[in-house]
Amino acid sequence: MGLVFLHGVNNTPASWHKVITVMQARGWDCRSIFLPPYESVEAIAESVLGEVGSESVYLIGHSFGGMVALAVAAAAGPQVLGIALINSSAAADTDQTRAIRAERIAQAQQGGYYRLAAEASALTYHPDNLARADLQTARQSDIEHYGAERFIAHQKAMATRPDRTQFLSRFSRAKLAVIADSDRVITTENQQAMASRCGMSSVIIAQSGHMLPMEQPMAVAHALLDWLDAS
Repeated sequence: MGLVFLHGVNNTPASWHKVITVMQARGWDCRSIFLPPYESVEAIAESVLGEVGSESVYLIGHSFGGMVALAVAAAAGPQVLGIALINSSAAADTDQTRAIRAERIAQAQQGGYYRLAAEASALTYHPDNLARADLQTARQSDIEHYGAERFIAHQKAMATRPDRTQFLSRFSRAKLAVIADSDRVITTENQQAMASRCGMSSVIIAQSGHMLPMEQPMAVAHALLDWLDAS
């Protein structure tokens, strides 16, 4: 039994490093998977399951990683003991969001990936954390390793993912929403509504934006530990 961590867009497994350090110190077996550049969440989920094998696991997904976690859980059945969504969503894209993704894909295909990633950075952090040198250094490293090919594929995967709200509502095992108090990418209010609608436990973490696992890793780790202790 272990924990599988799934990262978001423009991130890599390194984004979980500080959270995982705490979890491992408490005796948890942790694995952080680099999500492949496939164009559907189902194909990415199949790859994740290939790495997990037959092990029973808890899935912990940040943003896009949470969307993949839901696809993994839908495919894996009782092998998944619980799901924790960190600043994520079970809903499908709206038509407006799909149009925005299509524009981003076109820009990235024309060589604009690094500009897009830099522009996104301004939205992903709490204002109090935006100027932190450690976060910006880690962000640049993640962007370099993540790259345009993965960005394009993952935008396509998000645009075509199904709505898994009903699946999450019916999921009878442990489920947790960890929510930043100032998320401007997937709004705090939308995440709270999802948690309420789907019968999830929830925790709101102060002074944090969309990059919650890197902004407040200790708070995220302790929220996960409390949830796992209660599961």
